[in-house]
Amino acid sequence: MPSIRTFLIVLAVSIGLSIGLWNFGLAQKIWPAHPLLATTLIAMVCAMLVQTILMRDEARQKQK
Repeated sequence: MPSIRTFLIVLAVSIGLSIGLWNFGLAQKIWPAHPLLATTLIAMVCAMLVQTILMRDEARQKQK
């Protein structure tokens, strides 16, 4: 089960990435027909990756 620290980091990453993709027009360049969907999907995938990495790190620290 993820800790609150992991949740807050994942939330910050997904919000920051969403703002960056939308404000800098990167989502429009990636998928011009659906920039909002591109932003949502990319932010979701990146948040999942960050959560996986952080949970593995927490598991390693608990084993030591």
